[in-house]
Amino acid sequence: MKTKHKYEPYLYILPALILLLLFRFIPILLSFVISFFDFGITSIGNFIGFQNYNKLFADPEFWQSMMN
Repeated sequence: MKTKHKYEPYLYILPALILLLLFRFIPILLSFVISFFDFGITSIGNFIGFQNYNKLFADPEFWQSMMN
């Protein structure tokens, strides 16, 4: 008689999913959030919205690097 539960295989991959979440997805999410702030060495971050992205997309060196 087979009495295995349907969720048992998921328990085997749960540690890998937790590690993936901790070391891959959370840093990506935090990097995205931090990109909306202006941080300095001695100052706390000031919210600047899309200003960093405006500077990035207006920079010709960025577009040149995308072509290479």
